Amino acid sequence: MSEHRPLRFFPLGLALSLLAALPCASAQTAINETRTLSADARVSVSNVKGSIRVVGGEGSTLRLRGQLGEDAELKLSADDPESVSIEIEYPNSSGWGWGGGAGGDTDLQIELPRDARLEVEAVSATVDVRGMNGRSLKISAVSGEVDLRDSAPQQLELETVSGGQRIQTGASELDLESVSGSIEVEASAARRLRAEAVSGDVDVRLQQRIEELRIETVSGAVRASAGPSAGGLLRIETLSGALRLELPADTSARIEAESFSGRIRSPVGEVEREDYGPGSSLDATLGGGESRIRLETFSGAIDLSLQGR
Repeated sequence: MSEHRPLRFFPLGLALSLLAALPCASAQTAINETRTLSADARVSVSNVKGSIRVVGGEGSTLRLRGQLGEDAELKLSADDPESVSIEIEYPNSSGWGWGGGAGGDTDLQIELPRDARLEVEAVSATVDVRGMNGRSLKISAVSGEVDLRDSAPQQLELETVSGGQRIQTGASELDLESVSGSIEVEASAARRLRAEAVSGDVDVRLQQRIEELRIETVSGAVRASAGPSAGGLLRIETLSGALRLELPADTSARIEAESFSGRIRSPVGEVEREDYGPGSSLDATLGGGESRIRLETFSGAIDLSLQGR
């Protein structure tokens, strides 16, 4: 069993560095702003509580609509076609850092060029992103739920604490982290995917073979439907969480599985049990063994299956 490295999590720095930040609206005021942006402009959005909805589209216009909550202030960076930052602040609230304190919810609806590089930060605000295909897409939230659909950025980074993640994407590189929130991802074009959680469950469904898939949890369960490309690697580790992996029937890979005290079930190979103690292991080869699959758990069960069997 390999040594578990500590999961790395992010400091949610919602106080963004804004150049020439200007107050744009007062409490309980409708938001209506437009900007002209370059196709791959950098756009950052920060909201403590309420909602953030982003939709990517054609053209070069950013349209910001919505409603400010009570005691909230909107700060919008100086006009720059290459970069814009949108920040909601609650200057009279002592507990704003975790979504508490005075002040009402703020709802933001943002339309922007689909190839823009987007970064979103939230505390308890929900985040909904659709149609973004830029070079990078980063989303971080504390307790807010995150829903990402119909987006194919080159690089996707998503981090939550207790908020769940629901992802449907064509991203090629994915880096996903959560503490207690669940991670559900369906990826159509992933080359590399890393998912880490503490107590949150992880559910990964891949529509094509992947070069590298790494999943790690402590007590969270893992369910994955994935296959490695030739020379690829699937590595899944849990401490006490159950582990289920479904492979394509024509997978070509060497499979190594190990559990210190949990059982292993597999339609291929022979599961070996320790003479003394509850441990079990599996060393099997599918096809020509062109790729590698490594499954490890301390006390969780491992269930391996092949599609169609």
